[in-house]
Amino acid sequence: MKNLFFLFLLFLVSKLFAGITIVNGLTHIHDAKPGDKINGTIVIKNINKEDSERVSILLKHIDQTCGKEGNYVDPKKFKRSIVDWISFNTTEKVIRPGRSFNLKYTIKIPKTYKDLPLDFGSFWNTVLIQGNQVLSENTTQGVTINSKVRYGVQLIVNLGKKTNPELTFEQVRLSKYKDDVRLMQVKVENLGNFMVKPEVLIQLFNEDGTEAFKTNANIRKLYPNGCRIFNVYLEGVPKGKYEGVLVADYGSDIF
Repeated sequence: MKNLFFLFLLFLVSKLFAGITIVNGLTHIHDAKPGDKINGTIVIKNINKEDSERVSILLKHIDQTCGKEGNYVDPKKFKRSIVDWISFNTTEKVIRPGRSFNLKYTIKIPKTYKDLPLDFGSFWNTVLIQGNQVLSENTTQGVTINSKVRYGVQLIVNLGKKTNPELTFEQVRLSKYKDDVRLMQVKVENLGNFMVKPEVLIQLFNEDGTEAFKTNANIRKLYPNGCRIFNVYLEGVPKGKYEGVLVADYGSDIF
C-alpha cells in the first residue's frame, strides 16, 4: 500500500511540474522615442503532453518603492506605467498539449514629449501569464488538486538619452546565517530615471592591505525610485580584523 501511494505521489509531482513555460525570456527591453510603435512577442508553450492549458493575461505594475519592494499593483496609479500605450492580441488562450502560442503586443509611444507623463527614463509593466489546468475534477483519497503556473514577463521601454544612475546604500545589515557563514543584507535605492542592474560586491582587506575575500550578490533589476535588498553571503572568511569595501557596479562606473 505504501509503495502504491508513493507511486501515486510521483505521478502527481510529475503532473504538477507540467504546464506552461515562456520560451523567449522573462524580460523584454525596448529603446524608443516619442511617436515610435513597438511590436513584440511573448512565446508561451504548453509543455504538458496530455492536457490543454487555459492561459490568462493580466497587466500589472511592479512597485519597488522602499518598503513595498516587489508588490504587483494597479498600473494606472503610476506615471512610469505603459498601461495606456500597450495592447495585446488576446487576454486569454487555450493552448493544446505540446503547442506554442505567440502573445503579441504593440506599444504606441505618444508623439510628443508634452504628451508624456515624464520627459525621459524607463517605463515598465509586468505581464502576468497564468496557466490553469485541473489535474483531477474528482476527489481522489479526499484530495482535489489544481495546478496553476504563473510567470511575470517584464516589459521595459527606455525613452531619451540614458544618464548615469544615482544609486545609494539605504541600509546594510550583518547577521549570522549559519555556523561559519555571515549574511550581509544591502538595501540599494535607485534615485535615477532608468532601470539598472547593479552588481553588489564586498571586498575584505587584511591589515597590510592585501585582499582577503571577495564575493558578490546576484544581479537584480532596480527600477527608478525603487529599492531592493541584495543578499551577500560571507562564507569561508577566517576570524580576524578586516577593512571592507562595498560597491554597486552597474557595468561602467562604480558607486
